[in-house]
Amino acid sequence: MFDSASCEVSLYSFCPPLASSMMAPGLPEVAAKYNITNPTVIALTLSIFLITFAFGVNHKFQLETSRFIMTHLV
Repeated sequence: MFDSASCEVSLYSFCPPLASSMMAPGLPEVAAKYNITNPTVIALTLSIFLITFAFGVNHKFQLETSRFIMTHLV
């Protein structure tokens, strides 16, 4: 019924909205863990997480980029 190429494309287009939907409700916990009190910086955390999808869907790269920005620029 489905070939492997269409399944693969479907999964790649499904992952970014799913990831943002999972990250957004967890922002208060992320802010508490890294002692972020500014609401703009909290929103920026989600934006940075989503921007890393432009570089490819690589979970390790996203976490390293987000941690670097939160620890060095905040």
